[in-house]
Amino acid sequence: MEDLKMAGVILLFNPNLPEVLRNISTYIDYCDKLYVLDNTPNPVTIVEKQLFSRFSNKIVYQAFSRNYGVAKALNVGFSLAKESGAKWMLTMDQDSMFPDDCFFEVFKTIDKSSLGIISPEATSNIPKTTIDIRFKTMDAVITSGNIVSVHAWETIKGYEEDYFIDDVDTEFCFKMNLSGFQVLLVQGAFLIHFIGNEKEKRYFFSKKRIQLHDPLRLYYIVRNGLYLKKKYKKNFPIHLKLCKQTIKKRIRHNIISGDSKFKSLYYIFVAYRDYLMNKRGAIKD
Repeated sequence: MEDLKMAGVILLFNPNLPEVLRNISTYIDYCDKLYVLDNTPNPVTIVEKQLFSRFSNKIVYQAFSRNYGVAKALNVGFSLAKESGAKWMLTMDQDSMFPDDCFFEVFKTIDKSSLGIISPEATSNIPKTTIDIRFKTMDAVITSGNIVSVHAWETIKGYEEDYFIDDVDTEFCFKMNLSGFQVLLVQGAFLIHFIGNEKEKRYFFSKKRIQLHDPLRLYYIVRNGLYLKKKYKKNFPIHLKLCKQTIKKRIRHNIISGDSKFKSLYYIFVAYRDYLMNKRGAIKD
């Protein structure tokens, strides 16, 4: 019989505890263990108490008391899952949740022989009409909501810790593809997920919501995008062209509509400088 033993990992950073507890409740039943890894520099004890009170023996909580970044924290979680004998790992952001069981039911039924990652369709608004389930092979998917093969994670040597945050998911998926593992998107099985801060912008007679990022976050977006292009441009040229367009849009939104225009410009400059100097990991101000 197919081994579907699955652990989960959720990364916290200054979490909104009621929201986190609500989100965890939408997937905890599918995890044998849930590793709650806290990147908050000064974590509060109430987080651990509330987690154990609500979900009891399924929770393994670890506070780093510093920001390890996304990649290193995920690697810690996968190492713990491997030690526990888990074959699959659900990777979750603190602000993501599942609206129903569709994605997990699909996972139970598919061929997993070459599967590295299976991902739901991330959205902030669930369509009101029913959508048929379709599968699409992807170059890359976001981290949150994925079910990842622990064997595949180990084979490709995990997440790239030099990236710290941003493009950690893309780089991981690129390695999966190049190592022969399938990265699969399940269209019609949804994850409710929010990215960045949104601001309403008026264009003549219409309004449009745009995404804004903290200037420091913009640093990682730009710097890691450059590293990604340098390493993988021959393997994934179309995907990286789209990434370049997205980065330009994010920069434009922050410069035109953000509240910290000069700070954004500063961190963009630092990102290019650090890329040219081959600086990696967390920025050192």
